Amino acid sequence: MKRLSYIFLFFTFHFSLFTSCNNDEATKTYSTANMVRCYLQVNQYTQLFNVMGSMGEYATIRPLKSDGKLLIWSNIGSTEYPIAADMKGYEYGLGGLIVGVNYYNEYMAFDLSCPNCNRAGRRLSISYDGIAKCGKCGISYDLNNYGVLREVPTDCSYETPRGLFRYRIIYDGSILGIYN
Repeated sequence: MKRLSYIFLFFTFHFSLFTSCNNDEATKTYSTANMVRCYLQVNQYTQLFNVMGSMGEYATIRPLKSDGKLLIWSNIGSTEYPIAADMKGYEYGLGGLIVGVNYYNEYMAFDLSCPNCNRAGRRLSISYDGIAKCGKCGISYDLNNYGVLREVPTDCSYETPRGLFRYRIIYDGSILGIYN
């Protein structure tokens, strides 16, 4: 069954590549600034299982390169999971991923790094109300409203700050696919 889900996602992904127009508005919606490609069996990760069934909740996913583990965090806590052999070579964006379901019941995926500071080490902190904030520049983003800027400090050094890097996401109730 797991193999069939991967095959379904593979063909869905490739079909969307060939049928989408490169000049449409959707292409501008999703970022290609950082490589993202991962597929996860949601029921194997408690935090992902909980947030994918709840509106307005988010989880973060990021690899711990030093010990070959995947750190997944949500409002119920964080857990380190070993990276399985079939997950080698996955790409998790610049600083990791934020995934969840917004208040419009749409699946969302964003980069965990601040798009304005643009460094892997400038990860955003996520609050329970769906706000992501950078500890360095102080800019906050509304995850429930497509990652748009929520608050920009008056002393912000960025002339035109941008919203979060957003990625394509597929979820069939079992397998979660995030890519660009």
